[in-house]
Amino acid sequence: MDISKFNLATGFFASHQKYPQNTALFYNRQVYTYQFLLERVLVIYDFLCQQNIQAPFIGIHSKDKAETVAAILAISAYGAAYVPLNPQSPTQRNQFIVKDCGLKIILTDAVLSNDLDTLDGKVLHLPSQKVYTKAIEYPPRKIEQDIAYVLYTSGSTGKPKGVPVSFENIQPLFQYFDEQFDFNEKDRFLQVFEWTFDISVFALLTPLYKGASCYLLPETGIKFLNILQQLKEQQITVVCLVPSLLSLTQKYFKELSLPKMRHCLFAGEALPHTTLEEWAKVIPNSQIYNFYGPTEAAVFCTSYLWEKATSAQESIHDIVPIGKLLPNLEYQVVDKNNEKVPQGQIGELCITGKQVVRQYLHNIHPEKFFKINTQHFYRTGDLVQVNQYNNLIYIGRNDEQVQIQGHRVELKEIEYHLKKILACNVAVVVQKSKLGENILVAFVEGKEVNEVKLKKNLQQILNVYMIPRHIMAIKKMPLNVNDKIDRKALEKIQP
Repeated sequence: MDISKFNLATGFFASHQKYPQNTALFYNRQVYTYQFLLERVLVIYDFLCQQNIQAPFIGIHSKDKAETVAAILAISAYGAAYVPLNPQSPTQRNQFIVKDCGLKIILTDAVLSNDLDTLDGKVLHLPSQKVYTKAIEYPPRKIEQDIAYVLYTSGSTGKPKGVPVSFENIQPLFQYFDEQFDFNEKDRFLQVFEWTFDISVFALLTPLYKGASCYLLPETGIKFLNILQQLKEQQITVVCLVPSLLSLTQKYFKELSLPKMRHCLFAGEALPHTTLEEWAKVIPNSQIYNFYGPTEAAVFCTSYLWEKATSAQESIHDIVPIGKLLPNLEYQVVDKNNEKVPQGQIGELCITGKQVVRQYLHNIHPEKFFKINTQHFYRTGDLVQVNQYNNLIYIGRNDEQVQIQGHRVELKEIEYHLKKILACNVAVVVQKSKLGENILVAFVEGKEVNEVKLKKNLQQILNVYMIPRHIMAIKKMPLNVNDKIDRKALEKIQP
């Protein structure tokens, strides 16, 4: 594929040419064929042309998932990068993203227009026109720039980090799936992720590039139960899930049978082997993969095909290996001095290759990127070791960044805001719930707290998944031999 002509809508246009009447999207019981979706994309594209928009980044703030898909494709076809703003995120967080990105244009639906009154930038309602009256043509780029999308990850300074992913970064990922997987136009994918979560890029665009159907999760109801219901009712054949879903739904496994599932992918968190063995009985005809990858490496950068017998031997502390790197990537496992560690020893995983971004927006945190000779590496912050089969084994984090519900969260960001509110010593740790999921627990030293009021304050600043499940007052923080807060000791204190 000629990267100079590639945008995120390119594969969708090719699928429309082959399968115009196939179902592209299914959302809220409504079918959107490739023809219908293309016409909606062209309406939004023409709208952008009429506005003569020259901004390289365009925000999207919409509750309608089908409209969001059309807007993503239209923005990319236009040549701009899309920047998703989560309607469920606090206004303060969205405001930061708008300012940090310098967003001049934000596309929204009429339902959410009042929510954007406090945001900078020009707010434009998505056009209501449903029928495209012009001749159907695949539109050319109007803006020539390299960024496909910008997503924000949690930041240790209390401010999210913008990750600008280029067309060149993301294109090899789609090429990998095109060459290595047998996805086809008859497949049914389920997209369960927020648009601000990078796995949504895979879950949405992969089916649209194959002429397959993408089923979008309904907004109402309990999310994890919705996922199980959609997997069964819609006879989903391909899905990517976060491992915590297994812990939340394990009690339903015996009641569930999904023989139509062909490929089940996991990503976003450490994957427990024992629970996966039980899930494998639910999807007897499916291949199961464990994928790993930070947002900075365009969604996925390693892959591991799970098999019951061999994976049991390779799993350490019941955690399934993350496998080997995708073809266009290389890695080094290094110590604190960036020196390569011997095979089998634990070190930080650093990756390089076409999928890896060059820097964060505004080049903040340059220490996360470094060079070995002429190769440009990204420090993942993940501790790994390489086993005898040359598979990467995930050990844990070398900092306070953790996975909560599949989202990467910097504990320091939460601590920053708690300290700002309370003006005292605060520590946030991760504990396991009775269901085996990661939960956040905050400890406040020497100060009584109103937990309900404090959580309400945090809701104005942080995403829901970043708010500690419990906030506890303790007389004094436990310290280790280095006079640092002993987080291991805190993890043992039960709420």
